Amino acid sequence: MKRFLALAGAVALAAASAYPAAASSVWSDPGTQWNAHAPFTVNMQNNTTGDWHARVVQAAADWSASPTVDVNLGTSGKVVIQNGHFGTAYPCGATIIYKTGQGTIKNAIINLNDDCQGYTPGFQQLTCMEMGHALGLGDYRLDDPPTPSCMAPYNYGPSPNQDDFDTLAADYP
Repeated sequence: MKRFLALAGAVALAAASAYPAAASSVWSDPGTQWNAHAPFTVNMQNNTTGDWHARVVQAAADWSASPTVDVNLGTSGKVVIQNGHFGTAYPCGATIIYKTGQGTIKNAIINLNDDCQGYTPGFQQLTCMEMGHALGLGDYRLDDPPTPSCMAPYNYGPSPNQDDFDTLAADYP
């Protein structure tokens, strides 16, 4: 019996180590994921103009540094990124997720508001955060990470950090 328990424990330990480590971030919601496994590519249609265009290019490069996902910007894609005058009552940025019947992401639209004035964390952070939502990350990190992140309202930075990449790896094994 002791041999059986020792073998069962070894099998359980081996099985647990086959999966990526859980991310240490605490999220307000788990987000909605693509029906995908790492590594995968998300094609995004960049319809932005003005200063938004360079911010989108930078955010795509920042998220593509993750070994889990590659963001490919082009003239078509499952995610459409656009800017426009949405009014001062509209958020500075919003990601609208459309789901399949199975509850995974089917496609998304990222709206970046030209009417937003004085967004304190910065418009690069906003662009990165909305792209993170389109990749499947939840709405807000509730922790205060030691390294700034575009997804962390208590320590904003212009780009994702390693915890964000770890969350993607855990979500898309």
